Amino acid sequence: MGDRRRNLLILLTVGLLLVGSLVVVVTKTTRLGLDLKGGVELVYQGRPTPQQPKVTSEAVDRAIEIMRKRVDALGVAEPEIQRSGPDQIDAGLPGTKNAQRAIKSVGKVAQLFFYDWEANVLGRDGKPNPSDPNVTGGQSAGQAGGIPYYDAVTLAAKRPSMNQGKATVNGQSFLVDDKQKKVVGGPAESAGDLVSELPGGEAPRGTRVVNVNTGTLVVQAEPPAAAKGKRKKPPDRYFVLNDAPALSGKELTNIKQDFQRQGGSSPIVSFKFSDKGRSAWHKVTRTIAQRGQQQQLPGEGAQASFQHFAAVLDGQLITVPFISFTDNPDGIDGSNGADIEGGFTIQSAQDLARNLQTGALPI
Repeated sequence: MGDRRRNLLILLTVGLLLVGSLVVVVTKTTRLGLDLKGGVELVYQGRPTPQQPKVTSEAVDRAIEIMRKRVDALGVAEPEIQRSGPDQIDAGLPGTKNAQRAIKSVGKVAQLFFYDWEANVLGRDGKPNPSDPNVTGGQSAGQAGGIPYYDAVTLAAKRPSMNQGKATVNGQSFLVDDKQKKVVGGPAESAGDLVSELPGGEAPRGTRVVNVNTGTLVVQAEPPAAAKGKRKKPPDRYFVLNDAPALSGKELTNIKQDFQRQGGSSPIVSFKFSDKGRSAWHKVTRTIAQRGQQQQLPGEGAQASFQHFAAVLDGQLITVPFISFTDNPDGIDGSNGADIEGGFTIQSAQDLARNLQTGALPI
């Protein structure tokens, strides 16, 4: 083959490669990273919980799996969720339009627990005390009561460690200003974490760290009702609970966003129970119903003695409904499931249902 023919063949081959490359570039969708497409990058560090006392490789893998399901439910295209070091997870969410929703949904622990309200909500004396103004009766339990954040934290800090094996968190740390009677930081999992999250890594002058031991929980009250067309204001009242729940969200099945069946059309989250959960639910509601019946005074209406249970999600009081001992003297067996009503929007109810479906993060 002559040199001229060989050069022509080489030029033809190069030309075909260039044409092929051009076709690929034109037809193939370019994957844009966060720097070009915009979006959110979230970095999480795994910490132990009472249910998972050590951050293991398996626990991190499980957390990644749950996060990926949550991201899929948000409709994020081509997310990048991967391990970053032995206990960190890096979640890149390109093209995310609602950053705050992503932040709230992807890394939310989503630990839901149910409590016997009157038996576990504490008065200012640090003991269950239904006559304390901190504990309200009737259908408004948990919504009309509560105490300021500073008072709740300092009250909770007086209790020793307890409820080993039952508590939902490994203690909490807060930063308080005693002069102004304000909580200025927290909750954090330790005093070191609390300070490291502050500007400059130092606590402001005039503040101190307050530690709440395992077995006591500070929870935010239910959001107050908002005026029509206005956003709900964050609740400014808090409760202190003896942290010994009757059952957890792990015992729920068939979780979905639904609407009230009677007396309204507000969004709710409905669910069924596992066999273990149904038994625990029946037991606690029977205890609540029987206690209310025993406390009814002669000549007093039944409703004044109704007792309550509470649903708490990641330190937020969701709802505190009553158990009617006239309608359910033996409690509620749970065969028909139950609902959570918490002043949801459709989107917030859908997000909660999805997070409960995928399961709580193990760490």
